[in-house]
Amino acid sequence: MKSVRKTIKLFLLLGLVSVGVNTYRNNPTVRMATNDSISTLKEKNINLRR
Repeated sequence: MKSVRKTIKLFLLLGLVSVGVNTYRNNPTVRMATNDSISTLKEKNINLRR
């Protein structure tokens, strides 16, 4: 029974990741927001090093 639950969890996680990747690839708004967030994090990281 545990192996069945583990398999179901893995497939659900895989499905969630694939939906996220498809959304990122096909939705320009999501892509722009993600890139903006990454840029902001990089800027904060550079400022923390100083």
